[in-house]
Amino acid sequence: MGSILSSTKIPPNKLEKSRVTEISQNYDWKVFRNSESIEASHRLSVVVFCASWCAPSRGLEPELDNLASEYTHISFIKIDVDTLKSLANHFKVEAMPTLVVLYQGKEVKRIVGAKIDVIKDTIKKVVEDYPSVTI
Repeated sequence: MGSILSSTKIPPNKLEKSRVTEISQNYDWKVFRNSESIEASHRLSVVVFCASWCAPSRGLEPELDNLASEYTHISFIKIDVDTLKSLANHFKVEAMPTLVVLYQGKEVKRIVGAKIDVIKDTIKKVVEDYPSVTI
């Protein structure tokens, strides 16, 4: 008789570590900005403002993991608005989830809501609009 665990199938992507970096302290945000040199680089960053109590935010997580795996040249950062209120205020986040796309440290696009098709289309368009992005 096999155990329940031996018959449970885990999707391959669930075995991999997420490429979405969760930042929970202001210090970590400063380290990220400095280590990535996002102001000076030609790198895109997608900052996802969410909340643990927000169902759309939680539902978006697997989709963000997929996007981060597809767009490996983009930094995906997850910020809980209840943990980093000052950063959420700095970016003027009013609803969750809010995705802020940064290029050279400046906001180039903002997406409010968990409509994955809109998010995918927006990221694809931003990548096309910024062809000098480091890959």
